[in-house]
Amino acid sequence: MSKNVVFFLGAGVSAHLGIPVMSNFIDKVRDSKVFNPDEEQQFDAVLHQCNQLSNSIGGSVRNLENLVSFLIALRLLRPSTKLYESTTPKDAIEMIIKAVAHVASPTSFHGSRLTTMQEAMLSRNCNVTLITTNYDLHIESAAAAVGIKIQPTSKVLTQSIIDCNRRASSTPQLFNVYGTSNVKIFKLHGSVNWSTVQSSDGEYLSIQDGFDIIKDGSGQVIEVIPPKPTSHPSANQNLIMPSVLKNYDKELSEEQWRGAADAIHEADRILFSGYSFPDSDIFMRFAMSASFFSNTRLRSIAVVDQSSHTLNRASHFFTSPFHQEILTRYRRQWHGTKLDRFGDSGEIPGKSHSGKNVDQLHSIVLLDEIEKRGL
Repeated sequence: MSKNVVFFLGAGVSAHLGIPVMSNFIDKVRDSKVFNPDEEQQFDAVLHQCNQLSNSIGGSVRNLENLVSFLIALRLLRPSTKLYESTTPKDAIEMIIKAVAHVASPTSFHGSRLTTMQEAMLSRNCNVTLITTNYDLHIESAAAAVGIKIQPTSKVLTQSIIDCNRRASSTPQLFNVYGTSNVKIFKLHGSVNWSTVQSSDGEYLSIQDGFDIIKDGSGQVIEVIPPKPTSHPSANQNLIMPSVLKNYDKELSEEQWRGAADAIHEADRILFSGYSFPDSDIFMRFAMSASFFSNTRLRSIAVVDQSSHTLNRASHFFTSPFHQEILTRYRRQWHGTKLDRFGDSGEIPGKSHSGKNVDQLHSIVLLDEIEKRGL
């Protein structure tokens, strides 16, 4: 019987592609020049005002999650607050969504930077599920480069076909329209190529999935150019911002989360990478608990991350004796990790740390701090 393998992928998985994580988002936005001078002034003024307000209660909006959480709280409790001239919390959130979509949309992906993702998808004798909190098209570009047809949720697939017909183009390039695929994808926070469009015929979901593949003379893929979001003037991108107050009442979002929960519940092996297991993400902790509950098939949990702090948080995340017994942590970055045997055997070459001894990494954490301080 084929094994069910789940890869749970966070922002760190795409960091080597230049896509920002929450902690450096604001700097990346400024570097990206997504805003014109007036918008940049507005953005800086909103940041300053949010910092002033949050500082009054000992808070901070230094990263994306804190900033969006604060703005969502303002939108809920004081929607008419003027953060800059006529800019309301709702306006500020829309500005941030525009910026996030821009910095999470590289114009191309170099073929050699996609190999680890491709190995994950090509796991032998396995049904593969890719669950991600990322907005970018890293997974889709890797699939397009090797011709893998992936299976999205039914609403995404249906709207993709409708959108192709609307544009008088061929059937979706990336998704498996006929039958099922052994590679599924769930994007918990939305995707840069999903947009809601207001038209004279009403509201519809636009899914862009046309990828251009550039090869060298020997047929080797050297570059993948992902699709741009729809250029329709009334389009709003379907992105759920990271925040304490999450909103998952939309049908499209529910489909992603329920599908991901079912995949984790039926998993034989699960690998986490690029996800930092933050203590503040209570919603994710409850979602994980509900998903892992009564999974009797699970045989291994692996965590791949170059941060020893993240590996320690993972140990505290999986606290049951059973999960501790099957938990293995690998201190390395996602890019370059060999995954060709993980699905079949649960093996990843290289040094690992078992989940049973939480103190095992304390000395590594201390060494990290010494290195940072130059002692």
